[in-house]
Amino acid sequence: MPLREERLMRDAAHHVSAMKLTVDDTRTYVAVLRTDQGKPPAPRLTPARWLKRVKRAQAGLVPANGKRGLEKLAADATKEERAELMQALRDLMAQAKSLSDMLRKKA
Repeated sequence: MPLREERLMRDAAHHVSAMKLTVDDTRTYVAVLRTDQGKPPAPRLTPARWLKRVKRAQAGLVPANGKRGLEKLAADATKEERAELMQALRDLMAQAKSLSDMLRKKA
């Protein structure tokens, strides 16, 4: 819970436990508590977290042995596997372009 005050966190935890709140209800309850304190709800995704996700995904696309490993992978793949991989990469590029366009419009 992003309450950052031990007493508030403890009281909220007791309330959540006593009322047997679901995860969604707990999120709503915490958002209301934060609003009552004059604090906006904590964002779940920040620019820094998004950048970290993008970099992690980017790093995961290339094997440790680099281009040579990808060349071997492509050579060993069946025609169907290559076609499926090519489609997945086209989808990824389209998604990346869409996100890039959105960011460019906001700049």
